This record gives sequence, structure tokens and C-alpha cells, in this order.
Amino acid sequence: MAITETGGNGRDTIKFHASNVGNSPYFTREDVGDGLVGTISGVIRENVSPPDEPADMKWVVEFIDHVKKLVLNITRTRQITKIAGGPSEEEWICHRIEMFDDPTVEYKGKEVGGTRVRKPKVEAEAKQASADTEAESDDIEF
Repeated sequence: MAITETGGNGRDTIKFHASNVGNSPYFTREDVGDGLVGTISGVIRENVSPPDEPADMKWVVEFIDHVKKLVLNITRTRQITKIAGGPSEEEWICHRIEMFDDPTVEYKGKEVGGTRVRKPKVEAEAKQASADTEAESDDIEF
């Protein structure tokens, strides 16, 4: 059974996922595990600091299918730009990305783990299968 939340206009639906439950409004490496796919709905700049700390304004990705957001850093920005085919928000919207835990992420020279993004595996495999099929059909003589 899916649990959904519907917006006032009756069109905005967010499906329940365990990662949407918790204190942080942002995805952590524990939330995404081996892979969690999300569809980008927009990019906004917001304060990512806890309420009792000085403001820390960052760009964050919002998703159609998740309540939590993904805080952008240089690496994630480059990865999403490559997946979406361009650097602007307009190019990113409606693209699906897969967030995953990468234990090899380094911070200040130490391996601490972190969240990375990639093109969703299923879509990448489907694209490869389509390319393989096209290559095979080019070999057929008529």
C-alpha cells in the first residue's frame, strides 16, 4: 500500500519512502543507501544550517517524488550537469538522478563517505540495450 500526500491543487503527489521520515530535510548517505532515484522539480537557494547556528546558504535540488532535498556541492553539480546535458535549472527539471552512498568520498584528505549522483542504472541499461539493438539492425541486409 502506498501512502501519498496530495497538495491543495490535487495534483502534487509525494509517495511515501522511509527516507522522508526523520529530522533532516536533506538527504544523507544513510537515506540513499545503494541507490535512490528522484525526479528533479527545481533548484533553490536556502539556509541549510540548524536553527541555532549562523546561516549557511546553499543551492539545493528539490524533487517531484521526495520530500527531502539534496544539497549541491561542486561534484554533485558537475554530475547532474552531465546527466541533464546542461548547467541551467531549466535543463535539470524532470531529469531523473540516482543518489547513492559512496564510501570513498574524501573530505580534507580523509575518507568519510558521502552521497554521489549518477544516471539511474535502469535508464542507462535501457539506453545501452537500445543502442545494441540499433547496431544489430544495421547489420541486417535487405
